[in-house]
Amino acid sequence: MRPSTQGFLESSLYVADVAASAEFYGKLFEFPIVGDSGERGCAIKTGDRQVLLLFKKGASRSIRSPH
Repeated sequence: MRPSTQGFLESSLYVADVAASAEFYGKLFEFPIVGDSGERGCAIKTGDRQVLLLFKKGASRSIRSPH
C-alpha cells in the first residue's frame, strides 16, 4: 500500500546520493522524475501540482547563489 502524500507543494531534501534517493522515492511512492540536473539534483512529481526537489549536499556551494 502506497503511503499518503497529500499536502506537498514543493519540498527540498539535501541528500548524499541523488540517484539512489530518486530511486528510493520512485520505488516507495511511485514518483516519476520530471527534471534532472545530473549529480547536482532532480525534481520528482509528487502530485498534480506538487514536486519534491532532491539536491546533493554541498553541491551548490561553488555557484554564485547557493540553494
